[in-house]
Amino acid sequence: MSDSRGSPGCSPPVAASQSTRHLRLLWVNLEGFILDAPYLASLQRRFPGRQRFCGYGAATPDLSAPGVEWRGQDTYIQKDGIADDFGVFDSPDEFYARHGSNLSGLKRWLYTRVIRHRMNAQVRRIRAEKW
Repeated sequence: MSDSRGSPGCSPPVAASQSTRHLRLLWVNLEGFILDAPYLASLQRRFPGRQRFCGYGAATPDLSAPGVEWRGQDTYIQKDGIADDFGVFDSPDEFYARHGSNLSGLKRWLYTRVIRHRMNAQVRRIRAEKW
């Protein structure tokens, strides 16, 4: 699936949780989904000059300059893909205790035994720019 500008493989919007911190009398949203620098740089080199982009774990209005660096304000890399806000949690364990996992049975088995390993291999290839 792709957006109107041809971004590859964008998943449907996701529900997300984020961390909110109080800073100088302001609440700042720190998105819970983080792309490391080598991965993001590889995406930027693969899709140079792209603005609106949705794919490979990123959903941003400007891939060439996403708002992910800490500058004392909100940070996001999947802002355009968030469909629901589950609130603020002190830890991932607290989130999963409240909302649970969305996988069970065969789907959970496939994810833990096959899918996550393939996803991690693809991430390694993207970081190494061998894709």
